[in-house]
Amino acid sequence: MASSINAITTGVGGVVTTGDSSGDLNIQSGGSTKIAVTSAGVAVTGLAKASLPTGSVLQVVQSVFTAGSLIASTSYTATGLAATITPISATSKILVMVEAWHGVTTTGAFSAITTLFRGTTAGTNLGDSTYGFGYFAISGVTSFADRGVLTYLDSPATTSATTYTYAARVNSITCSIETSAISVAIPATITLMEIAA
Repeated sequence: MASSINAITTGVGGVVTTGDSSGDLNIQSGGSTKIAVTSAGVAVTGLAKASLPTGSVLQVVQSVFTAGSLIASTSYTATGLAATITPISATSKILVMVEAWHGVTTTGAFSAITTLFRGTTAGTNLGDSTYGFGYFAISGVTSFADRGVLTYLDSPATTSATTYTYAARVNSITCSIETSAISVAIPATITLMEIAA
């Protein structure tokens, strides 16, 4: 049990209080508990996500990619790592976090570039038009491997489903870039967090 403060919604209405010695307190509307205060903390029922304060995390979506992709195109190509979120509010920010293993092989000097698109690779490139978010350049060796991390705060200004696509390209067909390790299935992840603005 708990002591309660209840806003009566029937008859003439009013506020009814009841008490006990539990040390807990329920704040009610029409007999239904909306806020429960106990020694363990506060539980709120029915609070609309869109009304949470600025900076609150409204939802989280994550996609894990283990199949791997090998890209040898000079045009941005989807790696297979993507996730979709449907914002609750058009004013929300979307925090995008990508972590992916990259392996690059070449027969000479090379550069490989990774970036993030809102939508497909035909959508909006959120990175630098030339260098994206990640630029790998090396000369004198035939292979290179590294773990790449990307963090970006986007403002999609929509409540429609929005996809974020991790893409890569190379500077010449003499090299290729691998996202996630095809041979050992090292996972790559993309996490989307909707932040109240």
